[in-house]
Amino acid sequence: SPGHQQAEHVLTAATMEFCGDSRLAKYFDVYLDCDYAENFLKWTSEESDWIEEAFVTYVGGEMNSNYEWMATNLLRSTSLFSTRPIIVMVTDSKYRPPSWWARTPNVIVYKMASGLTFPVSFNFNKIRSMIAARVIVGIQLDVDQLVAPGIDNVFRATRIQCTQKYPFPLMPVHWMSRDAELGEQFYEYRLQFWNRPHGMRWCHAHPTWTYWALLFLGNLLLKRYLVALAPDFVASVRTWGLSNLVPIDVVE
Repeated sequence: SPGHQQAEHVLTAATMEFCGDSRLAKYFDVYLDCDYAENFLKWTSEESDWIEEAFVTYVGGEMNSNYEWMATNLLRSTSLFSTRPIIVMVTDSKYRPPSWWARTPNVIVYKMASGLTFPVSFNFNKIRSMIAARVIVGIQLDVDQLVAPGIDNVFRATRIQCTQKYPFPLMPVHWMSRDAELGEQFYEYRLQFWNRPHGMRWCHAHPTWTYWALLFLGNLLLKRYLVALAPDFVASVRTWGLSNLVPIDVVE
């Protein structure tokens, strides 16, 4: 479809500089786990391997770990309370999902090589999985989460808000205050490195996005990896020039 073709063009633009670096290109190699081929074909078409709307999570490490059991409960909740598939991105060469996951029609498993390690957090695999999943509209979930009835409404809201004129992922507001005072709960987590008025709350790192946000996400991951590879963790990178006075249109 035209929308899927446009998404592919955006993905290419978002990863061109990353994949053009011989040190980094391998980190975007993505493979379908063959046990999930039937599920994959259910949610894609002959014309496109993009999925219209999906949840995305990531996992790695030892089999039968606490993380695996948490992921299992997450998959169960999406089966119970959503009509959308969930993409599980395995982000190392060691982890093997339980075989019965493949019998759940809404589960698709992709595999990627391990990402950069120290000083890059394992959690940057979240960004890799969001980019590599090839979804038009996505909801990122960590394995320690569950979804509840009504979650599918978030896909429509994300489609409205994340556009070529606002090409950024959306994050839910955090319950915790940035401005706790001495004696209040979680005072130790107050924002200390910005002494001007705070314009927003802490956010949960569980973004929703459309393919328009891939440009920002690709740029974010590129910068983190380049700084990690540079001597003394210093690198020359470009940043987004944002202004409330200049409208954004990434197509232009």
